[in-house]
Amino acid sequence: TVSVLYWPWPSNSAKQTMGKRPPKWLPGERVNETILTQRKSVEELRADKLLKKDTRKGERERMKAKLDMKRKKRLATKKFMPAQVILQVAERRLRNARNFEKSGEKFDTRARVRDPETKAKTYEKAKIALVVRAKGNMIPNEVKRGFDKLGLDKLYKARLVHLSPKTHKLIQQLRPFSAVGYPDAEQLERLVRTRGCFWNAETKSKSYISGNLQVEQVLGAHNILSIEEMVDAIVGKAACVDAVLDSLAPFDFHPPRKLHMERHRRIHQKLEVMNPESFASYLHDQLQGTHATR
Repeated sequence: TVSVLYWPWPSNSAKQTMGKRPPKWLPGERVNETILTQRKSVEELRADKLLKKDTRKGERERMKAKLDMKRKKRLATKKFMPAQVILQVAERRLRNARNFEKSGEKFDTRARVRDPETKAKTYEKAKIALVVRAKGNMIPNEVKRGFDKLGLDKLYKARLVHLSPKTHKLIQQLRPFSAVGYPDAEQLERLVRTRGCFWNAETKSKSYISGNLQVEQVLGAHNILSIEEMVDAIVGKAACVDAVLDSLAPFDFHPPRKLHMERHRRIHQKLEVMNPESFASYLHDQLQGTHATR
């Protein structure tokens, strides 16, 4: 009789246990990886984890040392503002806030004394005003809220304003902090063609006026089909002039990059002082010769 040797077939329980299996050509029972080998692999994984942790800790320490070095260098070269300058800025803010309130009180007093018929005729003949913000953030909160009412949240932004008793008072209060003018039809058309944008209140975005088709899409309900008709409606103060002005986004009069003196002045001068070299004074001179009435 010939005895046949059968190799034992691994059970399902052996498949589910962890560990490597020995090669198939080895004789005898198939034994899984021993506990010692498993423990060794676990210790290797733990050592790798500690090594990675040490590496991350070293990277954090190097980054912290780099930032500390930058901070010390910045503090060594930084020019701190003296206490006297801080006091002068605070006093100027208080003085500007008081002047803002006083100009509003003067306007109310004059409007109360003025003849109603004369006042109505004045607003009827008045042109559309162009208000350009000429000062930045170093202004009182009252002035900042006044600019926010007109939508002029940044320096060198401008908006066309239809004069009424309410807007006229606000413009008079903002005159020391802005450049105000009254452009004619030719200047207004050039302004709309070069810097004009439509404002979309739903998406809170603006789109440049590229042609008459865009004007027709936005202002077609008011029977305005071209840029010339839109300018005529603004200059002639048509019945829909308020809707036309509301559809226009604020103009951006930020100086071009070639104006080196304006770009590289100190931030204190750029935001507060309207010196002859500034772009704000240039805009002020350009709008100075315009007249409020037709």
